[in-house]
Amino acid sequence: MIPAPPTFITAPVIQMAGDPLDLFLRVNVIVFGLFVLGFCMVAWIADDREGRR
Repeated sequence: MIPAPPTFITAPVIQMAGDPLDLFLRVNVIVFGLFVLGFCMVAWIADDREGRR
């Protein structure tokens, strides 16, 4: 159910490895990871509330 990382994140990581943009790309990946984690937490909490009814 969790989608794969979009190509605009994975493609630059492959093409620009070792580039000065490496730090920027790492930040992008971290932000995307936190977004997915937050979405999973919201979905889990909503599912938990549904189960309590």
